[in-house]
Amino acid sequence: MYYVLKSQASETSVWLMDVPDAITKQYQLKQGKSRSEGWPEGVTFEYSRDKPEGMELTDWIDNSKSWMIISAAFRKLLEAFPVTDVEYLPIQLQNHKKKVTSTEYSIGNFTKLVEAVDREQSVFKEAGGDITRFDKLVLRPDIVRSGPPLFRLKERAILVLGREELVKKLQKAGMTGVTFVETDNYKTFD
Repeated sequence: MYYVLKSQASETSVWLMDVPDAITKQYQLKQGKSRSEGWPEGVTFEYSRDKPEGMELTDWIDNSKSWMIISAAFRKLLEAFPVTDVEYLPIQLQNHKKKVTSTEYSIGNFTKLVEAVDREQSVFKEAGGDITRFDKLVLRPDIVRSGPPLFRLKERAILVLGREELVKKLQKAGMTGVTFVETDNYKTFD
């Protein structure tokens, strides 16, 4: 069984809206392209000014790009599982007063996207060949049987999916800022 990993932001959790100028070709972070070579040092995200009460650092940081921005503890669990085809691009976070609050976060960049949607069983909307929303998400049987423990969905690259065994480890470890929705129960607008 697989789960969609979604941010679970609260009123007090950090929200990242603006992307630092240092990150060029940001679209590649959802295309399965490696960015580790030449990744700039000191990439700094500032907490969103649109949410001044958002000061709590969680293990999964919600952001406007749907990137997997994770804590060192989250990363450590993924590396130990092990999760492959992900590179960890270091970033730092700074609060509204421009004070660096953490250097322990990374963007988990998937270097391979997985085509996994059972298009016959799923119910979705398309535009230009891309899936824009799901009313019902069903994965292909071969993926359910032996797919990777964690992946970014090729057909809708803003979605990250995790296999049940990994999700249980993340839940047991108490990872914050993220919720897990069974693919059978996932709808884009829930």
